[in-house]
Amino acid sequence: MSLSSYLNKAAQVISRENGAGFSTLLQTTPSTPSSLLQHFSPQSVRQHFQGSRIPADFVNLFASHLTSVAYERSGDFPKAFTSKLECAKEFQRLLGDDNVLWLLPPLFTLIGKLRTLAGAADRLLVKRGEKAESRQEAARALFGLFRVCNMDRSAIEVSKKLSILRITNNLFNLYFDMNNIAQCKSLIDIVEGPGCVPFANFVMHDRVTYKFHVGRLEMYKGNFSKARKNLSFAFSKCPTSSKKNKRLILLYFITVRVLVGEFPKPALLKKYNLLQFAEIFKAVRTGNLRAFNQAMVDNEAFLIQKGVFIILERLRALCLRNLIRKIGKELNTTQISLVTVFKVCEWLGVE
Repeated sequence: MSLSSYLNKAAQVISRENGAGFSTLLQTTPSTPSSLLQHFSPQSVRQHFQGSRIPADFVNLFASHLTSVAYERSGDFPKAFTSKLECAKEFQRLLGDDNVLWLLPPLFTLIGKLRTLAGAADRLLVKRGEKAESRQEAARALFGLFRVCNMDRSAIEVSKKLSILRITNNLFNLYFDMNNIAQCKSLIDIVEGPGCVPFANFVMHDRVTYKFHVGRLEMYKGNFSKARKNLSFAFSKCPTSSKKNKRLILLYFITVRVLVGEFPKPALLKKYNLLQFAEIFKAVRTGNLRAFNQAMVDNEAFLIQKGVFIILERLRALCLRNLIRKIGKELNTTQISLVTVFKVCEWLGVE
């Protein structure tokens, strides 16, 4: 597709209010196999819009998008993000009008790209030794979009509120990435509040992602019953074809389940390639403190990366309880002195 063809297509999808087609045009990337990006630089983008049939309200949006793509193509992620941020501002302005539900598909494409570019920009800025605030700027932009959509008072079936769960999930990703999960509470209060769209009206993909994030939040807060409920929904409703996503959900789901003594079958761990947990759970079930300590050390990097190391450390108490039960069974008594327990632990080589 040539640039002139691209601009003609853009004008066409806008005139027809074709949200899916608009979304496709915003998926243009530096790897697009066409001549679209071969003959212009970020500085010359806007001149290509002279004489195009794109409505004036959309010129800045598409110009900013293609400028972002050009900067990304050159590896300048901070400038690519800044240009994409301009796209978000244009979308926020457009969403202020009525009868623009057709803009939601391209909005979803935009916010996903804005978030990933923000991460790439910050990584490059850190590498340069510069201040990295792209993700914070992205979060502010997404919250601006959230606010505009949440203010819609139209009937549910045509309400821009149908977009807020997708925006919320992207904000969750940013907040988790910035280790600023306290910001998630205000979003949850709105989504689960009385003035929001009924949860069942959101698309299942967004509901699954939302429940996954909320489940993790409840886990970190120590509300394991709530975490289990949310993660159970996410795992059961996630399509079986999405094995990667089901594996990620299961990683946290089994973490909260074992804390109440519900251990997964080894076959389940093998199916989803979560064998990092196998030796840990086996050690807990058998009360083998030494094996538990070793398994935690062996898988420490993985568990820390996934944010469950400290939570799984709670299993040490369960492992000790099972060890005491084994001691009682061997001694045929229910009354076991601390001295006996300490001696067994010393023999096992654990503190």
